[in-house]
Amino acid sequence: MADTEIEHAERIVALEVQMLALTKSVDTLSSKVDELLGIVQQARGARYALVGLGAIGGALVSSMTGLAGKLGVVFGLVAK
Repeated sequence: MADTEIEHAERIVALEVQMLALTKSVDTLSSKVDELLGIVQQARGARYALVGLGAIGGALVSSMTGLAGKLGVVFGLVAK
């Protein structure tokens, strides 16, 4: 009986050590996931900023094209 109790106690201790290592590993993984989530959220904001800048740039180019066409007609720069 005493030998089986010692074996059970040793197994329990081994399981406790494995649980501690697993808990530490999960904590590390959780912090890495939090960091990745922060990076993804920053990327979303940057994406929206780039889309906004693209829209503004497109509007500027569109208005400049119209203005250049009007100036070309006024100064006779349009080839016929």
